[in-house]
Amino acid sequence: MRPSGARSKLTAYLPSPPALMVSVACVGVLSVADHRTAAELEPAGSGNSLSVVVAAVAGPPAPEPAVEVAAQRKLPFDPLSVGPFEEQVEAGAETVEPFETLLVEQPATVPYLKEVNHRFRFGETMSEVLDSVGVNPVQVDAWISAARKVYNLNRVYAGQELSMLVQRPQKELVRLELDIDPGTMLVAELTDEHIEARREPIVYDRSLRVIGGEIHHSLYMAAVSRGVPEKIISDMAEILGWEINFSTDLRPGSTFRVIYEELSRRRGNERMPGRVLAVEVYNRGRSHEGFYFEDLDEGHIGYYDRKGRGIGRDFLRYPVAFSRISSQFSTGRYHPVLKTKVPHYGVDFAAPTGTPVRAVADGKVLKAGWYGGNGRFVKLRHDSIYESGYSHLSRIPSALKAGHAVKKGQVIGYVGSTGLATGPHLHFALYRRGKYIDPLNADLPRARSIEGHSVARYRMTVTMLDGVYANAGKGPLVASR
Repeated sequence: MRPSGARSKLTAYLPSPPALMVSVACVGVLSVADHRTAAELEPAGSGNSLSVVVAAVAGPPAPEPAVEVAAQRKLPFDPLSVGPFEEQVEAGAETVEPFETLLVEQPATVPYLKEVNHRFRFGETMSEVLDSVGVNPVQVDAWISAARKVYNLNRVYAGQELSMLVQRPQKELVRLELDIDPGTMLVAELTDEHIEARREPIVYDRSLRVIGGEIHHSLYMAAVSRGVPEKIISDMAEILGWEINFSTDLRPGSTFRVIYEELSRRRGNERMPGRVLAVEVYNRGRSHEGFYFEDLDEGHIGYYDRKGRGIGRDFLRYPVAFSRISSQFSTGRYHPVLKTKVPHYGVDFAAPTGTPVRAVADGKVLKAGWYGGNGRFVKLRHDSIYESGYSHLSRIPSALKAGHAVKKGQVIGYVGSTGLATGPHLHFALYRRGKYIDPLNADLPRARSIEGHSVARYRMTVTMLDGVYANAGKGPLVASR
């Protein structure tokens, strides 16, 4: 018997009653079961803790003699005897649940609800899916029309998850849930002959994953070989990218460790990476660390080193998910198309065509369109000092126009090979007061350090995350050789 409050996945029972049930938070290396929405999964600056739940549960009562039970409760039979129906069932014979039998015998008079889950395939429409579960065309139009104020159901895409609650045998749709993005879903339901639609946050279960290892060639290869998701690797490079150049600084024998969230849905078995909570790379005798912390009351949110100094910038380190740098900033580089030495005032990131390109900081669009040898090009002004440029894009969002405001991390285009380019890559340029500067070595304003009442809370967070490392067997890092 499970206690109602237990939420962990490893349970040990002691043999003598009353039994004690001990719940230990453990998934993979380490797991903390949690049930929160995407918004609630942001780790708070205070109250961060790992807990082991211990609940005492009384053992099962001794069974009463069957004869006494029958006598006391005036039962017309012995509850432990074998009934005639059991004697007639042959070994291995298929049994039918009574409720299923009732549905078969009286399908027109016994209404019941059936949940249907579906993942959209390429080219499928909402109308086709609803029709496949028996919803009539009039109902289909009504549901699509009712949801339009929240989400256009005529514009679903491959991979979207859909859950439907259908009343049988009438084949009437009662409730519909459709994932809009990783944090939000459309919920539409029938209430008193009226369909109501709204957005709701997606509820996730959260587990903590702890992984570490040695770096032989690159952080990417080392982390992938140990099962770290690509999103987490990109986040690790972004967090520590201002402290260490992952393209040139790493040496064989360096080591890394990371704590990140793994999110799962109660519906389905899909898992996806969440936020990096702590990361460390040990290289050339020096440790580079980052811990996630937020205290909104004091205005702190982001990543900080062990002493509470901000390691981030107002600018993203990379405009694309961490990838290979194919060409560095140079005042004289041989141009593969022009066949001559010319300055290369920027950094080239090799990436597949269609890879999203992000604005490195908040700003305003100065140009968005074709610009000579740059091909499709976007230029942003971030403030009175800094501007950035993005060249050779395969396409630019149609809504992105000169004068429009953009946010840090917003997708402003997609990697391509337009203009003077030999293959798909992003040429990224950064300007200070109108002059080119090296994006990888620019001395940009540093994020402010933790101060005031937040200092004590931050120290508690670091201590807690150190404990997570230790419990997973990933203690302080040193070089492997």
